[in-house]
Amino acid sequence: MSQLLKMAGCRMEDNPKRGGQVPIVDAYGQTSIEGIFAAGDVEGIEEASSAMIGGRICGIAAAHFLGYMDDGTFKQQYEIHQNALSGLRQGMFAPENRGKVLTKTEENIDISANLLEKGYLDDSEIDKYPGVTHTGGVRQSGRDPRELPLAMYGIQKLWPTLSEELEVDCEYHQDGNLRLGKTPQHIKILTGLADRARACGLDVRMIDGDEVRAINPYLSDEVTGASWCPTDGHANPRNRRHRCADAVCRAGESGHRSSGPYV
Repeated sequence: MSQLLKMAGCRMEDNPKRGGQVPIVDAYGQTSIEGIFAAGDVEGIEEASSAMIGGRICGIAAAHFLGYMDDGTFKQQYEIHQNALSGLRQGMFAPENRGKVLTKTEENIDISANLLEKGYLDDSEIDKYPGVTHTGGVRQSGRDPRELPLAMYGIQKLWPTLSEELEVDCEYHQDGNLRLGKTPQHIKILTGLADRARACGLDVRMIDGDEVRAINPYLSDEVTGASWCPTDGHANPRNRRHRCADAVCRAGESGHRSSGPYV
């Protein structure tokens, strides 16, 4: 798109912080050629909400330029949108912070360089950051009948005492599992899974939408039914993983600890 502006004769500049070659614009998004406005990525790569507000500013500026908006209304509308844009451009993601190495948020919370660069938290960082929780499903429902007996054995014989055996809180809690359905096809599939699981001895049944919302009141009326297994639950996979590896080593088996899976 920027090439179209260049072909139209608009003055351009090479600005790496704004995504390369971009047009030079004024506060209203007008280019060096009167009546040609630019907003969004073509004017400089920025956060999406900023691009949308910039587009509104260009829109009212174009309306004012064409005589469809009087001076007073234009000034009022411009100030509203400019204040909103200025608010978005504050903080750690502000344009002036591009290229800087930031270590703290505005709330003085540590920033994970690993998350910014690689897209994930390293194991050593997990507990540093507020709001990070670890929950994995410990379920029997929905499983292939061939693996279901093993899953049921784990629920009955292993999970109740696993925290004590591993000497770490696995955060295991058995509060049931809903598998939700919204359409007749969903309900048909869930009914088939529930029937096959019951044939293996699992306590699982189909319930209607009202029963679903009695268990979880926050679900919408779009949910028409579900399978319900009261003995399913959740646990913290990270705590369990490390201690399982330690237990294997203590038992005399060879184990290899790494930042990834244990082998």
